[in-house]
Amino acid sequence: MKLKMSLTRRPGLIHMIPGLDILALVLVFPLFGLSFTSISGVEIGLPESPHRLKRMERSIEVSVKGVGDLQVWVNKNKVSEDALLNVLKNEALNWSGGGKVGVILKVDRQVSSGDKDRIVDLLASLSGFKIYDARR
Repeated sequence: MKLKMSLTRRPGLIHMIPGLDILALVLVFPLFGLSFTSISGVEIGLPESPHRLKRMERSIEVSVKGVGDLQVWVNKNKVSEDALLNVLKNEALNWSGGGKVGVILKVDRQVSSGDKDRIVDLLASLSGFKIYDARR
């Protein structure tokens, strides 16, 4: 049995309100969903450069570790912090990479940022050296 409407005219917008709610939800969720995803940019595969690889292979490696007593290593030889610049200058005499002398700086995670900054400032005081920060 069909029910008859007792109103004199049919209400127009009241029947559309649930549809507008659903439409609003459909539009809002994708907008908020994109803000919670991490966008890292465009991934680009660059061609390998043999010159860069040769330079990195021939670079002088400076490793820093230790919490209280800072230990500095140059090409797997332990040196004091005071002698670091002189050792690097001596290593630069044997440099065969061409251009600026490459220095790869490897710093342990437990080393404080102040100690790391002090070593970076020491290395930056040398002219003719290119410093690469090898963060792991």
